[in-house]
Amino acid sequence: MPVVTLHTLGDGYVWWEQQRIYRRRADAEGTSGWVVQRAIRGLGHCDFTLGEQQEAFDAMARWVATGRRPAGDDVLDAAATAAPTYGCRFTRPVRPEDAGVVRALRPLLPACPAGSASPGVDG
Repeated sequence: MPVVTLHTLGDGYVWWEQQRIYRRRADAEGTSGWVVQRAIRGLGHCDFTLGEQQEAFDAMARWVATGRRPAGDDVLDAAATAAPTYGCRFTRPVRPEDAGVVRALRPLLPACPAGSASPGVDG
């Protein structure tokens, strides 16, 4: 079963390390080909924008329908996860219809460097 995960990097409730554990377990079971993980630059637990959620769901639905695996982030590469651009690829701008906590917390984060986000990566 295809799975696309989203995880905010600043989640203090479910730590980022859980994504690494999930990846290692999928690797050990031989099921990592069914898992795509996406890092989101957020501070709270599941404080995703509606755009981030919609893109992930649409990517997963296309994967099921077409067999084309969507893009994701490497959660095990220490150099990649330490880069100042990590999490920018799938992080989307806040919109008025996003949850209040998302609208309140996201402006507290440093901006992603220009060109580091990839709008429509799976479209």
